[in-house]
Order: sequence, then structure tokens, then C-alpha cells
Amino acid sequence: MLRKTIKTTSTRGHSRKHPAPPALKLLIEVVNALPEGMPNTAAINEEARQNGQDFDRLFSEKLRKMPDIAQKFVGTYPLAKPKSQVEHLLPQLPEWMVKKIGGRIPVRFWFSVMEGLSQSQMESLNTNIAAKEYLQYLKDESMSLNARQGARLRYDYMIEGKDMLAKIADIDLRQFPYEFHGAALITTDEDGKLFVTTTMTWLHEVIAGVEAERIHACPICEKIYWAERSDQPTCSERCNNIRRSRIQRGTYKESRKPFLSKTKGKK
Repeated sequence: MLRKTIKTTSTRGHSRKHPAPPALKLLIEVVNALPEGMPNTAAINEEARQNGQDFDRLFSEKLRKMPDIAQKFVGTYPLAKPKSQVEHLLPQLPEWMVKKIGGRIPVRFWFSVMEGLSQSQMESLNTNIAAKEYLQYLKDESMSLNARQGARLRYDYMIEGKDMLAKIADIDLRQFPYEFHGAALITTDEDGKLFVTTTMTWLHEVIAGVEAERIHACPICEKIYWAERSDQPTCSERCNNIRRSRIQRGTYKESRKPFLSKTKGKK
């Protein structure tokens, strides 16, 4: 397994604002919009299996119920077209193509049918309307399959990202290094910057090289935020006003649970 360590360096300053890296800013916005208890794709697949449901349709239904920003992050999830749309083409296909697909209409990649064709076979495709229609079906389904695979991957990044940022933001439990989902070893360097030793994914690249101390859970609304200034106590001015008011009333508690484990009966 390829393992690599990514580290970056940057100057630190308390008086200047340090905007969040764009990819990290987007991830924070997305995970803050997610409702609690969102299942990953493995859990959705198990739910579909137990209930005798089609995974793609169940996943698509759950995706439509998510906040708009999360849907946009995951992207489109096109459902597969039924094979019945092209089954009637089988008797009209060239003999060589029927043999290549095993005498039935499977859902295969377009290039698996086109691979290794002779000149005469290529020419037959130009005159056989059924073959053209079938190949277009395969091409569309190949693109649809790639879109679904990408969407599932981004969905899991989003779910795992919520868990990961909560762990990093939880100052009471910030003990590095730690293993994240058994795949990534996340730790900090002497300057407090995060780096990841792992087989890199987009999710881990988002946090590699950023300052861990700037990722917080807001003590008022419990959302994750990036502290542009090192002394920024809350996610927004509104939450900071509430914080100051509670301090004045003597009801403010400095240490709160991370946003994944919301406290009940908040004042």
C-alpha cells in the first residue's frame, strides 16, 4: 500500500485573518447542514438488503431529502435504465455482437463491446440501426454508472468528513495522532498543523497542512467553524453576542460537547 506524508508550512500571526482553504470551507459548510444520524452507503446498502429494496432507488430517495448544499456536493445520481428498453434489439444485432454479449442484453461498458473489432465489424455498425441504438444505450449507462460511483464516494466523504472535523474540533479530546476509520493516521506537527500519513483521499487532502487549532466547534450553536483569527471564540458575531451575554449572567460554560453529540435542554 502506498503511504505518504503531506506537510505544509506557513507563517503564523494573531493579528491577521487567515481564511479557510476553499475545499475545507466547503466541507465545513456541508457538514454543518447535515442532519444527525446520516447513514453511510454501507448502512444504506444493508437497509436495502434487509427490506428487499433496490439500493440505487433507496439512495436516491435519501439524497433528495438532504439539504440543497449537500445534494449539490454529492452531485446527480442517475438511475440505471431498465434493460427492457433494448432487449427487443437482440434479434436485430449483428451475429458477431450477439456472440460477444453472450446472446443476451447485459449492462456492460461500451468499450468492452467495441474492444478488438475488425474492420468488417466496424463497418457493420454503420448500417445496423439496432446495433447503434444498443451501443448508445451502453455508452449512456457507462456514464450513468460512473456518475453513481462518484456520487456515492462524495456522499461517504461528506459523512466521514463530519465525524473527522468533529474529532479535530473537540478540544477536550484532541489527542494526536489518531487513526481515522482505520485508514488514515492524522497527527500534528510542532506548529500545530495537521498532516496525514495514509493512502490519500480527497477528504484527507482537505485537512493536510491546515492548523488544527483553527478548527473548532462553536460553544453556542455547536457547528464546526474555522477561526480566521486565533482568538475567535465562536462561529459568528451573533453567537459571540450570546456568549458575552451568558458570561455576564454567569451561565456560560467554556467546555461543551462536540456537535456530533448534541446536549439536550440547552439554555
